[in-house]
Amino acid sequence: MPGKLKWTYDACYQEAKKYKSLNNFKSEGRGAYNRARIEGWLKDYDWLENLRDKYTFEECERVAKNYRSRKEFKEAHSALFAAADRKGWLKRIKFEIEKKVYSVDYVLSICRECKIKSVVSKEYPGVYGAYLKFKRKGIISDDEIGWKRGMKRGDGDPEAKKHFVYAYDFGNKTVYVGRTTDPRRRDLRHRKSQRNHGVTKAQTVLKYSQDSGIPIPEMYILESGLNMQESCRQEAYWVEKYKLQGYDILNTGVVGEYTGSVGSYAYKWTTESMIEYAKQFDKPSDLIKANEHVEKTLRKLGLIKEIFPNMQTHNDVTYEIAQSAASECKSRGDFAKKYRKFYDVARSKCWLDDFFPKH
Repeated sequence: MPGKLKWTYDACYQEAKKYKSLNNFKSEGRGAYNRARIEGWLKDYDWLENLRDKYTFEECERVAKNYRSRKEFKEAHSALFAAADRKGWLKRIKFEIEKKVYSVDYVLSICRECKIKSVVSKEYPGVYGAYLKFKRKGIISDDEIGWKRGMKRGDGDPEAKKHFVYAYDFGNKTVYVGRTTDPRRRDLRHRKSQRNHGVTKAQTVLKYSQDSGIPIPEMYILESGLNMQESCRQEAYWVEKYKLQGYDILNTGVVGEYTGSVGSYAYKWTTESMIEYAKQFDKPSDLIKANEHVEKTLRKLGLIKEIFPNMQTHNDVTYEIAQSAASECKSRGDFAKKYRKFYDVARSKCWLDDFFPKH
């Protein structure tokens, strides 16, 4: 066989003559194949099966006409479809179902007529896809459509998921009260350790069962058929009722209307209700402890300074203020967890060694 430097046109041609298919030539005559590929000589080896034109346009069109769309044609004859696509024949073949091309004006008219995104998505999926494409390219915006919010979940929508309030009574005057839209799934989650931020650990119900040695009892449904806000209120009602009966409550989160974590958070709050809720607190850190989601949302909206005009900024944090906060903490980690802003300032100004000397 010729050496690596002797693969001339004639040598490659003669080597290729030994094979019937391009794949065999590639696998068994690699040196000659690589040289022929680089030099562009492969087109001259028309006896190789992979390089012969198996299909003509007429044959391709005849077969394609048996199908209503490109998708059906591709699923039935993938090889023929690939050849037609490669040779540019698909543009010349007319299918009964062609891909619709929506104009910007048509998309805007449908969106404005429907007014609600979910309606467009459900009834005009093609238009909704075009809307997303135009929006991504900056051709249209939500402002010029003027979307209206759909009916809030839990505000009387007959199709909204129904909520349940449930309890785990451990039989020793200890109870956990919760709410869910799927009791079976929620029950399974209570009985298994959950992974959060890369750490797998037992949650409240399972942890108490492990610590006390008492098996997790059956989930008892206290109320059903509630909308979301009703379930929020009733969860708080049952927690209070159990307290009055002398129960120890395992719940660690805040309960009550406009709290908790069932369903999409965006459906629970309006900007106005979040502002009114936040005004109960003296400072943002108190709001974070009560409801971190509300604080984050208001911060994103740029409303925190308006609600808490007297709150301290990084520039307002003095050595004395940071030192006072640090004195309440056992370690730097505790300081960072409880007073993140003060910790960041102290760290940037190299005060941490003063507050927590290294031994």
